[in-house]
Amino acid sequence: MTFLGADTEALRAQAELTGTGASRLEGLSLRLGIVVRTATWIGPDADRFRDDFENRVRERIEEALEDLRRRLQELQREAEEQDQASDGDGGGSLWDTIGSWLEEYEPLESDGFWGDLLGDDGLLGLDIFAGVTSAIDLAGMFDLGTAGDVLNLIGDAATMGIAMYDGLQAFQDGDLFGVLDAGITYGINGLDMAFTAVGMIPHPVTKIVGGAGGIVTGGLDIAWNALTVAAAHNPDGLGGGSPTRALLEGPGVIVEQLTGWGGLREGTDVVLGGAEDLFADGSEAIRDAVPILDPIIDMPQRAVEGVGDLLFG
Repeated sequence: MTFLGADTEALRAQAELTGTGASRLEGLSLRLGIVVRTATWIGPDADRFRDDFENRVRERIEEALEDLRRRLQELQREAEEQDQASDGDGGGSLWDTIGSWLEEYEPLESDGFWGDLLGDDGLLGLDIFAGVTSAIDLAGMFDLGTAGDVLNLIGDAATMGIAMYDGLQAFQDGDLFGVLDAGITYGINGLDMAFTAVGMIPHPVTKIVGGAGGIVTGGLDIAWNALTVAAAHNPDGLGGGSPTRALLEGPGVIVEQLTGWGGLREGTDVVLGGAEDLFADGSEAIRDAVPILDPIIDMPQRAVEGVGDLLFG
């Protein structure tokens, strides 16, 4: 019996054309985004047009790009599998199998730590956790002895762990401001933990340094928690759900409200949008170059979702 297989050269040629088409479409999307954001047009109609482009047109372009990338991977995989079958090696070595699995691997979608753990109640979880840790920060501004210091260390460590989780998920999603939000959260709580540890050293100088530093970092953490919760509850407003982006967009919005001049806001939007696009492309390039990253990043997410299913159904 004669078996006919695919023409691997034709498959790879089609894959190359598909990849070229995806690159051209991505470049066109980037250029269109810059034109739309920098057009000298202001007013409600302009805002609606830009919102429509970002929320509808760009979304469809991204869907088309995702489809092209998937087809590109399928063509490449089919060509590799055909070569392996033609070689008569029974499907290739273990490394070939692992490589094929990594190429086909689809990263999990994440709603952040609290969303992955609690599902639709993720915002409630964020509210409660931010309230509890803020209360701990407030109490830490007073000398409550070793018990208060230990409680503060536990709160900081838990927050840093969640921030690392969210930062990795944001990196996987190509979300620049999600990474920045997580980094700032991690940094503030890391400093607070350091000052708490210094303050626990039984010496007058370290007590003063730790106490003063703890007041500053505790206050910063309370303010950052409040901004994080406010941004999360208003994803369509200033910052688009990100406290970092809200802080960066704020001056332009204030200037426009006070003077009517929207140049600063528009310029900020262009810069931030360009930075987001560059970060998303960089994240994708890194994960493509090191495909084991996605499964590694997804491991804690699978654990969190498993705990959530076990505890909350």
